[in-house]
Amino acid sequence: MCKNFSSFGKFKSSPKEICKLFDLTFEIERLEFSGDLPQEYLPEIKALEEKLERQIKRFEINNEIGKRDFLIAPVFSQLFDWVDFELATEKYFDLEDGLRGNIDYVIKGGNEILVVEAKNDDFDGGAIQIIAELVAVGRFEQRSQLFGVVTNGRFWQFYEYNVDQKVIIQDIDFYSFPKESEAVFSNLLEILR
Repeated sequence: MCKNFSSFGKFKSSPKEICKLFDLTFEIERLEFSGDLPQEYLPEIKALEEKLERQIKRFEINNEIGKRDFLIAPVFSQLFDWVDFELATEKYFDLEDGLRGNIDYVIKGGNEILVVEAKNDDFDGGAIQIIAELVAVGRFEQRSQLFGVVTNGRFWQFYEYNVDQKVIIQDIDFYSFPKESEAVFSNLLEILR
C-alpha cells in the first residue's frame, strides 16, 4: 500500500471500510471528557471568542489554509499559554508500509499525542484521512493511545485511537466554535496535560 494521507481523504469509502484496511474496528461513541476548565482561563477564552467572531464576520475564509491560519492556529496559541506542549506543523511521515504525507499538526503534550487534520469543510473525508494519520503516528511513535481531531476551526470532532485494542472511536458530538469554545478548550487541555 502506497498512499498519501491526502489521498485517503478522497476515498469514496466509509471510515469503517478504511479501518478494515488497517485491521481496526471503527466505532461512533460519545467520548467522555471531564469538562473541567480552570475558571481563570475564561476571560482569555472570551477574548479569543470575540476576536474569532470578528474575523468570521469580516474575513472571507474559504479554503483550508485560511481556516488553519485564522481559526485553528489561534486556539493552539492560546492553549500554549496554559499547558506545555510541542507542536509540529506539516509534519512529514514516510513509513515502510507506504503510508506517507504531511500531517497538519502533531502535538505532543504530557503523555499524549494529538493529531489534527484541518479541513475546509469535508468532515467525511477528514474522518478517513485522520484514521490513516492516527495509524501512521501510532506506528511511528509506538504509543498505545492517541487522540485526533478534524476541524475547520468552526467545528471540532474528536477521535480516540486505542492501538492495543485496535479500535478508533469517532466522537458522536461536534463542538462548534466559538459557541462551545469552553468545551473545545477543556477537551484539548485534558488530552495534552
